[in-house]
Amino acid sequence: MATVLTRLRLGGVVAGVTIAVGLVDMAGGFTRLETWTYDLRLRGHLPVPPEPRLVIVALTPADLGQRARITDRDLERLLRKLLAEGAAVVGVDVIRDVPVGERRAQRRLVQLVNQRAQAPQGHIVLTCFLPDEQGRGILPPPGLQEPVAVVGFADVVPDADGVVRRQVLYVQPSPEPPARTCPARYALGFLTALRYLEQQGYPLRVTPQQQLQIQRTVMPSLTPYSAAYRRLDAAGYQVLLRYRRPSSLAPVVTMTQVLQGTTPVPLRQRVVLVGYAEGTEKPVLTPLGPLPSVQFHAQTTAQVLQAVLAGESWPWSWPLWGQGLWLLLWSSVGAGIGWRAQRRWGPEPLAATGLLLGTTLVASWAGGWIPLVAPLVAYALSGMGVWWGLPRPLAVWRRRSSRPLASVIDPQGRYVTAHLLSQDELSWVYAAQDQRVGKTVVVRVLKLTPSPQRRQELLQTFAAQVQRYVALNSLHLMQILDFGLTHEGFLFYVREYFPGCSLQQRLREHPRLAVSQAVHLVRQICQGLAPAHQQGWVHQDLKPANIFLIPTGLPSGGHELVKILDFGLTPWINETTANTTLGASRASLPYTAPELFCGGTAQPSADVYSLGVLLYRLIAGHYPYPCGDTATFHAWCDAHQHQEPLPLPWLEGQPLLAVLRRCLAKDPSQRYPDALALDAALAQIPLTP
Repeated sequence: MATVLTRLRLGGVVAGVTIAVGLVDMAGGFTRLETWTYDLRLRGHLPVPPEPRLVIVALTPADLGQRARITDRDLERLLRKLLAEGAAVVGVDVIRDVPVGERRAQRRLVQLVNQRAQAPQGHIVLTCFLPDEQGRGILPPPGLQEPVAVVGFADVVPDADGVVRRQVLYVQPSPEPPARTCPARYALGFLTALRYLEQQGYPLRVTPQQQLQIQRTVMPSLTPYSAAYRRLDAAGYQVLLRYRRPSSLAPVVTMTQVLQGTTPVPLRQRVVLVGYAEGTEKPVLTPLGPLPSVQFHAQTTAQVLQAVLAGESWPWSWPLWGQGLWLLLWSSVGAGIGWRAQRRWGPEPLAATGLLLGTTLVASWAGGWIPLVAPLVAYALSGMGVWWGLPRPLAVWRRRSSRPLASVIDPQGRYVTAHLLSQDELSWVYAAQDQRVGKTVVVRVLKLTPSPQRRQELLQTFAAQVQRYVALNSLHLMQILDFGLTHEGFLFYVREYFPGCSLQQRLREHPRLAVSQAVHLVRQICQGLAPAHQQGWVHQDLKPANIFLIPTGLPSGGHELVKILDFGLTPWINETTANTTLGASRASLPYTAPELFCGGTAQPSADVYSLGVLLYRLIAGHYPYPCGDTATFHAWCDAHQHQEPLPLPWLEGQPLLAVLRRCLAKDPSQRYPDALALDAALAQIPLTP
């Protein structure tokens, strides 16, 4: 029940934190931080080669001379030169709502644009601004014959912090447009890319889901809850921009270089964007910093060309339900790490944080926007809530190989150690002198170290375990004489000192026993387990080291009395430390039931399986599977769960072989239900002395 209660508490923390953080997130509480971290990830992108089909013509102060804006005459001359050089499409990020210079120069510019609109290539795209909330916009030059095909809007859509992270690709025409308004339906950079792709045979189409698609590239639009946005005004067809560094965007040439024919890159079959250079107009604030308007629109053009012609992934984000699952995942991870940190601090918190940061960074490199701040907050709150708020395990595990104790074990000075008998993953075992009665006893010190505040609580739980154990009252179970805490805070118990040896020591001298002797020993173990199995209590760690043989001086076949050691100790340690892996030792693996490797609940049939392995080992001299004492956890797991026992030809046709096969069944329901049933089956086997 403690494990179930712990899981319920962990689940409550995870659910509570996920809901609380989710509500704050839905209210937009993390939007500013999310967008800030997204900008940082964008700046950390690896450099990529420039878009090979794109060239930017920058109008520098040296090109303009004493003028603030380029004249219509110079712009027309620049466009004719670009077309003469073979440019496929020219996008002009220069406002021409009123003439600059001679009025007839503007008419010639418009005439050139109209002529190129019908040509197979060499199209020109001009610029305007859509009406704002007050109905103010900026018109293109008058006289354009097909304004929708040759005019793109240059509007940008900044976020609340003024940074532009998205772009409106398309706007629906108004049912009753004003007489004089910007006629554009597509953004300047998008329309420039569209005209080029149309020349290549890749027209724009609309999917049944009302999404824009070119060739195989679908450009999903933003929703009010895309990425980190909350209640976003998603009017128009808005998409995320996948910014490239200016050095990775496109080659930049000047107007003078174009007119003189000295450009360092060819212009033939290129998409050309013309606009003012840095410092000549108000820049656009982007995650990469301020960019000239022409470079901002070039970002859209490059993104479309790379997606359609180079197969680059379109910027993506998870839907709202995906963000919720991501939040739940990291809240669960935080709870798990917080629970583990109650026992010991390790590298898990830093490793998990690095994994979260690395995942979002890699996703950003791949064009995705994965939330970072909300899951990081949920991860931290769940971890701290579990670590600080939930009841901690009574004890933690102390892995030490050296002797930890003084010569006097207990604070009262009753037990004085004589020598160390043995040690394993669980404990140190000492021969000691009981000063009160003057006799030799065995003291086992467990490698459990509770905090000073919980030592008495640990002692109380062990006392309850001892009381339950003593109530079994079996001849084949050892007697616990005393228990307590050492000077250092280790839990210990005292048992009677047995003459004789453990079954493990016996097998080192005689790897194989006579069948009658082996069956007699196993039957005594069954009789010792029977009272506990009737209560549903399982040993879970039956192995030769936990079976002690005491000489009795009786005739052959019954000359040794079996004592079972450490009954219920392993499951109690697992429950006390809240970690089912602490009690596992390499020596226990050959005798562990298959279902316990998968975290299944131990039933009496698990002990029956262990007894089957032990009986096989005693009469055959080896394990029922081709694994040795040094085999790994995974090797034993595979053997117990999937391999059949090695054959024993000399037992074919004998009742003992049928008993072994039933004990070693993979399915617990096919084994003997408990030790009493196994003892009854062994009693029916005829044995020769």
